[in-house]
Amino acid sequence: MAEERVMNRWLVPIGALMVQLCLGVIYAFSVFVKPLEAAFGWNRAQTTWAFSINIVAFALVMTYAGRLQDRIGPRMVCMIGGVIMGIGFILARFINSLWMFYLTYGVIAGAGIAFSYVTPIATLVKWFPDMRGLMTGVAVAGFGFSTLIFGPVAARMIEAVGWQNTFFYLGIIFLVVVVAGSQFLRNPPEGWKPAGWTPPPAATTATGEKARVDFQPRELFGIPQAWMLWIMFAFHASAGLMVISSLSPFAQQKG
Repeated sequence: MAEERVMNRWLVPIGALMVQLCLGVIYAFSVFVKPLEAAFGWNRAQTTWAFSINIVAFALVMTYAGRLQDRIGPRMVCMIGGVIMGIGFILARFINSLWMFYLTYGVIAGAGIAFSYVTPIATLVKWFPDMRGLMTGVAVAGFGFSTLIFGPVAARMIEAVGWQNTFFYLGIIFLVVVVAGSQFLRNPPEGWKPAGWTPPPAATTATGEKARVDFQPRELFGIPQAWMLWIMFAFHASAGLMVISSLSPFAQQKG
């Protein structure tokens, strides 16, 4: 029987970065705030609610997307996310009311980001068990670095072609790039491991028994440390996101 051909694992980080650089555009939301307020007369709270809805949709849908990835694989889930996210941005070009903005940018784009976001990290750690920390950092850094690229780009586009066409063009870019990047996000063959790498020995208890380190999702609800971690991350993320949603108008106001 012929040996199964295995793809070059270094293609996976390339695909992951392509995807994450697009998804991180949510951190550049604030460049749209003033143009939207000027166009529709919305106040700051009304406008930034779209960002909040996007984040909530992102968080809620990501749980389902993670389970779906286990069934149909990361490539398909990431492709679905890229299409949904792109459609959300494209439809935002045609909004004429607040609820339409909440639906297109908030719900649809947020759900699309969730589908794609779960795939790069999960795929990378399977291909790089010998570099889990590094590859996780690379993927997350790509998400954050996106603002440095698409923040200025979106601002220039808004000045040149208006906020409507900026949403439209960005939607097309994200759809194409995320779908293209997803082609590299495939799980390794069953039992595969990097050449020359030996899995670390399983942790054991004082009595020599194998220590349990994995938990089922439902079991986490009964673990105080899990709740403490969740609360810590919730407060940490909320503080940063509240600033990000209005960062551009704040900077413009302060000069």
